[in-house]
Amino acid sequence: MAHEAEYIRLDNTEKHYGRRQLLEFELGFFNLIKEFQIYKKTRQQSQLTRLGIKKSVSALHKDLSSLDKLLPEVEDEHRKPTKKIISNPIAPKPKTLDDEIADIKHKLAKLQAP
Repeated sequence: MAHEAEYIRLDNTEKHYGRRQLLEFELGFFNLIKEFQIYKKTRQQSQLTRLGIKKSVSALHKDLSSLDKLLPEVEDEHRKPTKKIISNPIAPKPKTLDDEIADIKHKLAKLQAP
């Protein structure tokens, strides 16, 4: 069974609307492709920059390691790490929503009282 094609007659306003919608879709589609190409280019540049920075940091780390091996070790009392006693202050109890509401009501009452 062959499928027969059906044709529908469109008036000028419908043709104009259809053409306009098609052109707007094409414009949006090509803008999307353009933005994607810009994104790919920016991403590629970012990756190259990151790779360059990683190589530079690696080279600096290698140079610092070799410099550290060349320098003599010095015993200095001022440079020895000291143990720091960190006090553990008691953290204030977090306020609940009801506490916050009560505080705000209390502040409003203070402002309204002469």
